[in-house]
Amino acid sequence: MSKTVDDICRKEYSGFRAKLISEWRIGADFLSRFDEKLKPIHRRYISFACAAAVVSDKTKRNEYAKGAIEAGYLSLAMAIKGLENPACVLLRQCVELVLKHIYFSSHPIEYSWVRLRDDYREQSFQYLIDYLSRTSECKEIGLSPNPCERLNVWYGILSRHVHVHSMGFMGYMSVSSGRRLDISVIKRLDERSKEVWPLLTILFIIYAPNRYFRASEIEKRLIRMTVPRGIRTRLDLYLRRLV
Repeated sequence: MSKTVDDICRKEYSGFRAKLISEWRIGADFLSRFDEKLKPIHRRYISFACAAAVVSDKTKRNEYAKGAIEAGYLSLAMAIKGLENPACVLLRQCVELVLKHIYFSSHPIEYSWVRLRDDYREQSFQYLIDYLSRTSECKEIGLSPNPCERLNVWYGILSRHVHVHSMGFMGYMSVSSGRRLDISVIKRLDERSKEVWPLLTILFIIYAPNRYFRASEIEKRLIRMTVPRGIRTRLDLYLRRLV
């Protein structure tokens, strides 16, 4: 019998949960109390990670998309550990890595400069977001505000955590210590990832539509499952014009 999206999400969450207990020293009792709050965030992450895997599989210059998958995983783990600043910095890193993947996938010469010359100044976030904002893909998707504008806003919000030194900062407590867990940090990651990860998923689709078209039906359902319904309608219209 073929697996459903829910089956896959349950299996992935079960594996993630086991690693939280064995590798991250998260208490099983805590997870039992807050599983229902964690599952929607993890489901959102699975959707984003599936999109990143589909567009980066067996392609050149795919390190950034693969890095975004890892950054997303670590962001969720840090939030569950109660470390808000690292969680938000890693979510911010997801944004940067996705934009770099999209940019360098069509700029092989600049990519080679980045890889082979340590002193080469890599493109800034603002350069990348301005570049994407001018492309036809970002304009023709027909969303208002468009994904690049919304990501610009969220990047600014997440950037506040880069140089913040609060009691939630990494330096105050070892990751391996039995730190007291803070459900409020999970709630804040939920609020931020609810828009950031679906926005990044949309960018993966519109800038690599052929990769999306070649994905299996179950992969497509996983990718689309956390995209808001209104945006999904616009996305479907955009993709139909490309067929």
